[in-house]
Amino acid sequence: MGNADISMVGVLESVNQRTRLVGENRLELLLNQLSSDQLYDINM
Repeated sequence: MGNADISMVGVLESVNQRTRLVGENRLELLLNQLSSDQLYDINM
């Protein structure tokens, strides 16, 4: 497995974890940085 494959596995596992959280009716706040001084969030 190359580094890109390992990274994709990590991304997919992260998505699976979040999907399980939503399935358990938990609220997760995702903060994503758009630039050095801007943030946005997604409530799932």
